[in-house]
Amino acid sequence: MDELLTDQQQAEIVRTWLRENGGFLLLGLLLGLGGLFGWNQWQDGRQENAGEASLLYAQLADAVQFSRPVRAAELEAQLVAEHDGSPYVDQARLAMAKLHMDRNEAEQAAGYLVRLVDDTSDAAMENIGRLRLARVRIQQQQYDDALQVLSAIDENSAFAGRFHDVRGDAHYAAGDREAARLEYETALTTVEAGALDRGLVQAKLDSLGVGSAASPAAEAVVPAEDAPAE
Repeated sequence: MDELLTDQQQAEIVRTWLRENGGFLLLGLLLGLGGLFGWNQWQDGRQENAGEASLLYAQLADAVQFSRPVRAAELEAQLVAEHDGSPYVDQARLAMAKLHMDRNEAEQAAGYLVRLVDDTSDAAMENIGRLRLARVRIQQQQYDDALQVLSAIDENSAFAGRFHDVRGDAHYAAGDREAARLEYETALTTVEAGALDRGLVQAKLDSLGVGSAASPAAEAVVPAEDAPAE
């Protein structure tokens, strides 16, 4: 029993235990310190990569603002090559699409939006990309393609109302007023209407009722309600 051992005997037991197990203790300590160092290095690397991606995106945003498509395309390609999977890649593709739409280059804009929809891991960004791509296809008079882009509607999503709204625009532009009417009505009754401009949708629905010549689809390709959160 420990209480019957002398101090010298207890000390000898401790020394013997350390000789037999000290190597394992040291290894455990080294592994623990190594893991902590590796975690800190990984965190520092993530922050550094995010900073680099942010800088590239800021440069791309400047190129877009001053309508420099060649420079903007180079920066977008660099972002994809060096920071694939970063949210800045998604933002860059939205910016590139807007740049090309401003230059009346619909097919180039559509290309960036297709890549956004295909590659993003962010469900909200995918929905934003689909909405904008559908609007581009409507402008190109590719109505079936626009409807296909918005074919999968999650009725419980905050984007459901906007999907139905844009589907209504596609049907109207294609000349199917009854299908357009049904889509607008569904948009207005969607439970999760999100940022849907209900007044605008109601106006388009009313225009169908009186046979107005104004096209409900005549709205901006990149409306404010589709903009991602800052």
